[in-house]
Amino acid sequence: MQFHLGWLYELGQGDSQIDVRASMWFNLAGAHGEKNRTEYRAALAKRMAPAKIAEAHKLALEWTPKTP
Repeated sequence: MQFHLGWLYELGQGDSQIDVRASMWFNLAGAHGEKNRTEYRAALAKRMAPAKIAEAHKLALEWTPKTP
């Protein structure tokens, strides 16, 4: 599911904040065992500034699931 959220954000290409959110979700997907997600993150990172990549990594580290 986290990968799919990243993919949906990536479809909204062209906005650096959207790319940050997509990268964040790809980071989370990879961290939670979804296979082959690093390739999507790597492709996205090619068009991101280093500061935006760092921002996405920070957001992924700070993310916690919401409980109903």
